[in-house]
Amino acid sequence: MNLLVTDAVVLHSLDYLESSRILRLATRDAGVQSVLARGARTSKKRFGSALGLFAEGQAQIQIKPGRDLHTLASFDVVRVRPTYATDLGRFTAASAFAECVLRLVHEENAPRVYQHVVNGLDAIAASTPEQSITVTLGALWRLVSEIGFTPTLVLCAECHAHIATDDDTMFSHVAGGVLCARCSVGASGARRLPG
Repeated sequence: MNLLVTDAVVLHSLDYLESSRILRLATRDAGVQSVLARGARTSKKRFGSALGLFAEGQAQIQIKPGRDLHTLASFDVVRVRPTYATDLGRFTAASAFAECVLRLVHEENAPRVYQHVVNGLDAIAASTPEQSITVTLGALWRLVSEIGFTPTLVLCAECHAHIATDDDTMFSHVAGGVLCARCSVGASGARRLPG
């Protein structure tokens, strides 16, 4: 059994049995990890309120090779994001962002991806209720780009024709980027993207 000490953010929490919790953590050094926090619901000495959603801190994880669920030895909180509790839209936006992280990020050392997760959560927490959707979409695009799924913006995603940067185009998330005038004719759900 190896002890991993790493920066981490709580992305998901699930009560387990009478006293424990299963958590999904985004970590700086090991990607997304599933951990069991024994006694987290009853013992305030070990974890306190540190295991709240979107809490950030230093985790000590006992890694068991060949297993998907590891043991959380401790979690020292560095930052909580209380502004999520003040606005349902902001909390929903952060939850959607966390869900995308859980689906896209794997168990691998990716410090830059972790930093994008932290920056995204911070940006959403600092946004006004009116800005939360736009800020979340921006954070998602940056995360997806860092993972390697950057949308194409200079070539047509269908025919690969060059698109001038000052041209108005149509953006299709299904196609994976912008479409030229010819390819955008039959594209459903495409949105206008100004030059």
